[in-house]
Amino acid sequence: MITMVACGHTLGGVHSVNSPEIVDIPADPSNDTLVTFQKDVSKINNGVVNEYLDGSTKNPLVVASNDTFNADKRVFSSDGNTTMTKMQDEKTFLNMCADIFNRMIDTVPSNVQLSDVIEPYEVKPYIGRLLLTEGGDITFTGSLRFRVTEGSGRNYNDIAADLIYYDRDGAQEHVVTAVKETYKLGLSIGLHGESFINFNFQTTVKGATGISKFTIRETTPSTNETVVYDNQGTGGYPVDDTVLYQLSDSCFDSDNIVDGMIPVSVIAMVREDEASKPLTLEVVHKRKRDVAVTPALEWETVNFESTGVKNNGWVEFRTATKVEGTTTFDIVLGGERRPTVEFLKTGPMPRTCTK
Repeated sequence: MITMVACGHTLGGVHSVNSPEIVDIPADPSNDTLVTFQKDVSKINNGVVNEYLDGSTKNPLVVASNDTFNADKRVFSSDGNTTMTKMQDEKTFLNMCADIFNRMIDTVPSNVQLSDVIEPYEVKPYIGRLLLTEGGDITFTGSLRFRVTEGSGRNYNDIAADLIYYDRDGAQEHVVTAVKETYKLGLSIGLHGESFINFNFQTTVKGATGISKFTIRETTPSTNETVVYDNQGTGGYPVDDTVLYQLSDSCFDSDNIVDGMIPVSVIAMVREDEASKPLTLEVVHKRKRDVAVTPALEWETVNFESTGVKNNGWVEFRTATKVEGTTTFDIVLGGERRPTVEFLKTGPMPRTCTK
């Protein structure tokens, strides 16, 4: 119990808005104060132990004016401070914490039914860019990752890959040959000793016919055997060309920061048959807060406006906002279906605005 409390209270503290009687600070929802268990709560360390033993602690569950609330003090001293003294050594503290945390995490009640072991995907696609060119066609780029860990049945030197995409109506298929990455022979390493081989693909999709989904074909050149992956039996990996994010026309204008705020301009193209629906930018703002190390995440919704520019069946929309630093955003089209281009990052955006 002593170890569990000491390790758990190396982070966090008591909020005045929730427990004013413990921290002796009036409850004020607009001005919450976090009284931490130890001075340094940026990482797991044994400050909670050392400060308790040397008498400098501000831990509200040790030094509360009402001794009834001093739960940590009663726990820590329950064995005459033997355990706390042992945990003064930082390496010992970390080892004891690792042990108690593992015991907590690895304990499953007898009435809980565990799922099957979660296995890594054998193949995983990543869509890089889906944007409209000046000529009215769609640039479609991305990568494919194949698992080649020992026991996967794959030889990273004996594998080829194709992406097969389908028109907007799902009828016509088009084959795109993927190219193995050259950096580190295309190999990458994941968690728990997993190994992967990576391929890149790039193609131009006709704007008139568009794209709706794709499948992935794996070939073993030495035997000419093939396997087709269709997103866990769903018929393919979906792609929606209703809304296209124009990365090259958008910008993160970090050269023109005013009062700590960075101008951001986002350009999107919407198919004409859907262009009457409202288009919004949903951007995340990271706000510093005194009560926690991590920032608060606040959503801002900004409306797009049509620029009047049209290109091969798409209409251009633009919006602008300001952010404190790099962040993420979504582009969302209204209506029942709500086509969305999500989890876009400001990092790759051009630093100079051209529109």
